[in-house]
Amino acid sequence: MTDKTVIYSVNAVEIAAYDTVTETWGTPVQLRYAGGFQPDPNMAEDEIKSVGAIEAMLSVLESYNGTIPTAGIATDELSIIYGISSSGDSIARTMDIEGGVILPYFGIIAHLPVREGGVMRYGFPYCIATSTLSANVEQNQFMARDFTFKAGRLRKSDGTTLPIGRMNTNAEAPALPTDFDGFFAPAA
Repeated sequence: MTDKTVIYSVNAVEIAAYDTVTETWGTPVQLRYAGGFQPDPNMAEDEIKSVGAIEAMLSVLESYNGTIPTAGIATDELSIIYGISSSGDSIARTMDIEGGVILPYFGIIAHLPVREGGVMRYGFPYCIATSTLSANVEQNQFMARDFTFKAGRLRKSDGTTLPIGRMNTNAEAPALPTDFDGFFAPAA
């Protein structure tokens, strides 16, 4: 692989629940019909002016906001992202959407094909949803929705901190599902 990679699509987006007690991720679920992956950094900025000019500048990465356009509703996805419970069978299913509850944490990894061959995995270990379950439903069109999230730095109980995000490029496409604990393990 070269030092420069050109990404051209989204192969898959996986999410896994993060358990704050065991400090591990659950079994990953692939988001069905993920139509993109749009991470956007949030920066804190400041500056010092003296005699009418800027003499010092500060810019610090605080978090990421992300958007994933997707379609459809899958109960396993909704459980990880929003903590929504469901019951029923293949004939009839009920989903309960509660108010006044704290949303769960999860990790996310996007698999992005690279023009030069292979895949870039771009992930965030510690995320929370920032929008409710909303959708755009119109006549004669598939239901579309944007799933939005915020990613922050993960500090574990032993004081270890994981980066806000991680990118990993492989010449060969890794198998799905991804081992989130392995992918986000602190670098040696």
